[in-house]
Amino acid sequence: MRSGWASGETDVDVQNKAMMEYQTERALFPYIRSVTLYNYLQQMASIDTKLAIAKRCSHEGVVAGAKAAAMATIATAIPTIASARMVPWARAHLNHTAQALIISTVAGAAYFIVADKTILKTARKNSFNDTKKY
Repeated sequence: MRSGWASGETDVDVQNKAMMEYQTERALFPYIRSVTLYNYLQQMASIDTKLAIAKRCSHEGVVAGAKAAAMATIATAIPTIASARMVPWARAHLNHTAQALIISTVAGAAYFIVADKTILKTARKNSFNDTKKY
């Protein structure tokens, strides 16, 4: 027997205590493993859900951007072509390539601006929806 332990325990007491802790951990090991597997599967489902939400966000952005680009094309094409035919300066300086460049630049800008805003709005809405669950 060794004396001098702070709590007055002997070597045998310490060994018995260690053995009981080991056996308790061994008995709980299958449960701990199953909980860990469950958490892993739950995280994978969460990742799949987040991926689906991200795809939906980007799809909504593409659709909104395409609609905005179509409207911007029409809204820009009419005055550009009309001014190229009626205004003397525009008739002299804006050939067909310049007109197409003006129209396509406005359409592209409208697409990217609206798509970006829509994606950010949808992502913000989804992130606030996640916080309401908890």
